[in-house]
Amino acid sequence: MNGIRRIRIRKSGLMDRNVHGKSNIRHFGSLEKITNDKSKYEILKPLGRGRFGIVYLGLDCISGRLVALKSINDTKSPVAQNEIETLRAISTIGPDANVHFTSPLEIIEAKDEITLVFEFLTGGDLFDKIIDRGPISEIFLRPVVFSIVRSLKILHDSGIIHRDIKPENIMFRCQCKHCVLLTESCSGTHNNWSDFEPVLGDFGLSKLLGTADVIVPPAGTFGYASPEALNLEFTDASSDVWSLGVVLFASLAGELPFPSSTDGETTMTAHLQQAYKGPRFNAVVWDNVSNEAKDLIGSMLHYSKFGRITVDKLLLHPWFANTS
Repeated sequence: MNGIRRIRIRKSGLMDRNVHGKSNIRHFGSLEKITNDKSKYEILKPLGRGRFGIVYLGLDCISGRLVALKSINDTKSPVAQNEIETLRAISTIGPDANVHFTSPLEIIEAKDEITLVFEFLTGGDLFDKIIDRGPISEIFLRPVVFSIVRSLKILHDSGIIHRDIKPENIMFRCQCKHCVLLTESCSGTHNNWSDFEPVLGDFGLSKLLGTADVIVPPAGTFGYASPEALNLEFTDASSDVWSLGVVLFASLAGELPFPSSTDGETTMTAHLQQAYKGPRFNAVVWDNVSNEAKDLIGSMLHYSKFGRITVDKLLLHPWFANTS
């Protein structure tokens, strides 16, 4: 299986179904111990399809909370096992895990299927916001990116690299009254950005530093993956910085920094040649973007990972001045 995934809109209508089989809870670290009763969760509707199963909207019948139920039907796949082990590591980070990441509330094991239970995030994702609204203003984007940089700092300090940073994987916990009261989901469509709390998700291609890599390289999404990932070289924390730099460029411009990467016929060589030249800010949209933002993007999209800005230095960059 090749780890690279091309950019696409990932919405699809799916048939509803139930989670079958006798459940068995596997607990990681700080996960709360609960009953093995499979009826605790009511499946409401499908939300999407992943590489190894389906994601459903569910209801915790005990607490009344909405949850996301991610079924994995290929439990013997090394890639699926890698995701579970990464989530195990994230769950031991501490209280920050559920704030910054889609950390599982629990795992339910049944015969030939594992179900990961997550908080249901009602605020949509960054991809949807770019598609719906076009380029995002710096004033709104700055705290979002700063929060993700802090999340990467926590992740990297815990010995984990994400390897698939992209707008679809930057989701939002919404604090608007509808979402808090669970009367309905706003789907992140309103314009009050102060209601949105960024959460980093999808650890299917992540890697624990110092462990064997089970992903057939290159790992990531074509268009966001770093040059070293595409060149089948060693990836580390700096590879996540590159991908976040692409996200920042795309969010401000409404398009990717290297346009050939969205063309299904583009060769890897042509894409890397574009990336080697670095980002260009000659489109009209960049006339209204600050020099600090352009400088930050340039430092994140340095072709050589050895010249790329580090996460620690990112947090101190002038573009983030007075951001908390």
